[in-house]
Amino acid sequence: MGSYSWLNRWSGGWKANRPEEGAARAPLNRPRREEPPASLVLLQRQPRDLDTAVLARAAAAAFGLEVAAGESDTGACVVGESPHFLVQLPDRLLAVHNAALPYFDNPVSVAATLPELRLREAVARHRAWVSLECLHADPAAGDPYDSVARLAAALLDTDSLALCVPARRRVYVCEDSVPGKLRGPDPLTALDSGALAPVVGLSPNDPRLLAAVREARRRWPEFVAAFEQRESGQLFSVKVPVREGKQTEYMWLSVSALEHEMIYGRLDNEPVNMKRLRPGDRLRVPVRDLNDWLYTRGETLTGGFTIEVLANSPKRPHRP
Repeated sequence: MGSYSWLNRWSGGWKANRPEEGAARAPLNRPRREEPPASLVLLQRQPRDLDTAVLARAAAAAFGLEVAAGESDTGACVVGESPHFLVQLPDRLLAVHNAALPYFDNPVSVAATLPELRLREAVARHRAWVSLECLHADPAAGDPYDSVARLAAALLDTDSLALCVPARRRVYVCEDSVPGKLRGPDPLTALDSGALAPVVGLSPNDPRLLAAVREARRRWPEFVAAFEQRESGQLFSVKVPVREGKQTEYMWLSVSALEHEMIYGRLDNEPVNMKRLRPGDRLRVPVRDLNDWLYTRGETLTGGFTIEVLANSPKRPHRP
């Protein structure tokens, strides 16, 4: 297995259209650290032609389920449109992001730092990417990487050049053994054959990120209006800072109510450094702490203002 952990010797950063790929940021003016989710990224030779039907077939093959292309109140389904999709499974909610641009700002410069020839060629030649992320998992469902890896295996094709594991700071050549390893019981261990190296992180006061948060807050009334007229099958989520003692992590909540400048919902993410909180816990947070929001209507996803900024920026790995 050709693998390598990229070195911090190049000028440039990550390109990734994905929800929070582990970067430090602040909802107001104080930097906080946000930890990376369970996610994988396929570096592609050329852009993928993805829609809900294609992803529904891939998910059906990956999980052995009937998966609808479009909203469904009775089973698994895929909603959204390129570049952003949501894959709803019985016990998981996955996000798929499809970008027709390089994952790195300067692929040639990044590739030049890699000593392994196959990885160097893969990084230099890729022109698009597909990321897969677990937004929410039932605590009893096991490792969230299992479902992300299975769907990644179903989406691998002849144009898939390399596979990135951002949270583990590793990249692997997409060789013949990769699909089987992704479908196995411990995909990250199966893939792992490289050494660790640091990944550059996004500055907490990056003006693009601050502008995205301001835009989310400015347009908050749109979310409120849509929530007040919500219909069955729609997803309404907010990203907020969640605190436990001295720890603060930015996580998504599935919104259940909006009352008196407060947001009520259930925690969708698995906390990294918090001992008491678990996915599904009921929380309430003030609207003034809002960092981002999104909601679905049919196959359309609205919001997610920080997603593109975080995805198209350097990534910071988790350090316990």
